[in-house]
Amino acid sequence: MAIVENKLNEEKFILHSQHTIGRDINNISPLSQNDVSRKHAVIYWETDCWKLTDFSSNGTKVNSTYVHHTTKKLEKNDLLQFSSTEEGIWKIVNLDPPTSFLYSIDSNNECIDLKKGILLAYENNLIVTFFQNKDQKWVMDDEIEETILIHNQTYLVNGVSYQFIENEILSDTLLNTDITKNACFQLLISVDEESITSKIKINDLELDLGNRVFNHLLLHLVRVNNKI
Repeated sequence: MAIVENKLNEEKFILHSQHTIGRDINNISPLSQNDVSRKHAVIYWETDCWKLTDFSSNGTKVNSTYVHHTTKKLEKNDLLQFSSTEEGIWKIVNLDPPTSFLYSIDSNNECIDLKKGILLAYENNLIVTFFQNKDQKWVMDDEIEETILIHNQTYLVNGVSYQFIENEILSDTLLNTDITKNACFQLLISVDEESITSKIKINDLELDLGNRVFNHLLLHLVRVNNKI
């Protein structure tokens, strides 16, 4: 994830693939300073890098250079100044490609980076898996039900409310449409078959489902299907 941090108060925001900045509250990152334009600038991912395009009246300062109605490629540790005040200075902390994520609305700056898929295990034995289905929709599986995530909607994960931000790169999405072809299911069985651990592997992603009661049923189904 790409992250920008305010130099004064350390507030952070995660860059969306098309991230608008300005005084208007409808921007992804609204800024309150009076000398910030309503639609001040947009930071966006293009090909393999992040760029900033300025639309403002006063321009945007990138390090020591003013960008005014032009576009500039961004680098890590760049300082972006949208206002003449100290509060209007932001530092680029990370410039990784955009990925979808869940952002906590209950606590500051806590987020779950979904990347290509993720499994979360909690102390209360709750296991939550996030993955993309064959239609490239993000799904949350909490072992009770599967929920298709919708952009900007709020979901409860282990008692914490998160807002889902769909932040995929279109070209990557198109290239990954057949990802399930590379998926395999692995069962690790003890000699006495009392302990059975299951895993799902998709390319270099491994989701460890642990030693669960339903693994015995899965083993039985595999044997029936393959007549073992």
